[in-house]
Amino acid sequence: MDFSRKDLNKILALRNFLIDSHKSCRDYKNNKNAIMREIEHVQVLEKSIKGIDDFLKKYVEFDKK
Repeated sequence: MDFSRKDLNKILALRNFLIDSHKSCRDYKNNKNAIMREIEHVQVLEKSIKGIDDFLKKYVEFDKK
């Protein structure tokens, strides 16, 4: 399966978004009491899922449930 440059750029942008989101978290490894606001977590997940769906929509068809 060949991917276009545009499709690869979408996945790379999503990867960078996830890395940036991860970097913005405080020192979670040393802070056992770290708290993340639920809305921030949901925004990261929503953008990630939409980005993955946008990439995959040319190659697969999702069930509409």
